[in-house]
Amino acid sequence: MFSAYKEAELLSSLNDVPLGAAKEVFEQMMVYGGFPEPFLKSNKRFSTKWRRDYRSLLLYEDLRDLSRIQDIKGVEQLLLMLPERGATPLSINSLREDLQVNHRTVSNWIEGLKKIYLVFSVMPWSRHIAKAVRKETKVYFYDWTMVPNEGARFENMVAVTLLRLICRWNELGLGDFDLRYIRNHQGREVDFLLIKDNQPFALFEAKETNSEPAASGSYFRNRLQVPYYQIVEHFDDVEAWPDRRYVVAASRLLSLLG
Repeated sequence: MFSAYKEAELLSSLNDVPLGAAKEVFEQMMVYGGFPEPFLKSNKRFSTKWRRDYRSLLLYEDLRDLSRIQDIKGVEQLLLMLPERGATPLSINSLREDLQVNHRTVSNWIEGLKKIYLVFSVMPWSRHIAKAVRKETKVYFYDWTMVPNEGARFENMVAVTLLRLICRWNELGLGDFDLRYIRNHQGREVDFLLIKDNQPFALFEAKETNSEPAASGSYFRNRLQVPYYQIVEHFDDVEAWPDRRYVVAASRLLSLLG
């Protein structure tokens, strides 16, 4: 989308999104997630039961079939810990200490959860791949309603939306896209960086309320020379700032991205 549209045309498309309908769908998805059954039912009791059955099916049937993991109870304990660590670089050592298992076991359990599509990881970006591999990754849920904190849940929702977008672009042969985050030694960070053919393509930051471009976003936009999109949950408008920085309502952008 961002390569096909000029940025002015993208802003025009965002302004054309019917705000009322977009906000209603967005708020419903924040509560019930993006899976068809709980979303269409929009019933909390049904959603709670569906989510419990969904996790149980994946852990006790799919995980056992697709991996050599025997300690399913241990993986279940890990799964209970991960939502509290959402939207932050994941420390395997911290999890290892809490679960009282070794580093390799925790890594294998996380890989198992990725195989059954409960979680996915986002690596940090560096021009030197070896440096990026050594840094901590972030882990997000395909079902963002598993994350209790609203800010982390919203970031998780944005992560899933961007992941779907790059998968679609890759399937269409538009390039080799990937999803990363970016952080430097001074602590500046932007939630997401879209990579095309191993080069920076666009920056995205998920915010609950801030309607002015964040300092870290402006910093990395200037360094990387790519557009910066600040996606704001509690915001209705679309604003263009100097130097290809944009503050957009989450309901509008996520509706447009599908």
